[in-house]
Amino acid sequence: MVPLIDVAGIAPSGAVVVTTASSSVGLAAIQIVNAMGAVSIATTRTGAQGQALLNHGAQHVIVAQEQDLAKEGKRITDGKGVSRTRPAY
Repeated sequence: MVPLIDVAGIAPSGAVVVTTASSSVGLAAIQIVNAMGAVSIATTRTGAQGQALLNHGAQHVIVAQEQDLAKEGKRITDGKGVSRTRPAY
């Protein structure tokens, strides 16, 4: 997770999309993004995992099979877009 903090340059004012968010590494990434004060946006392939991701701390969930990632990212961030997209592997 050091690259997530050091290389990605997560800022409290930013938003980070965590792909493969349901994995153990993805769940840890969500926690780190939240701890850094940024907005955590988890992605999942199915809506069934969405609530579990919210329960594990994701501030927002985008269901890839049902929603447009770019459009939802802009909506969640009030048009700013996301600062980083980090695969959780």
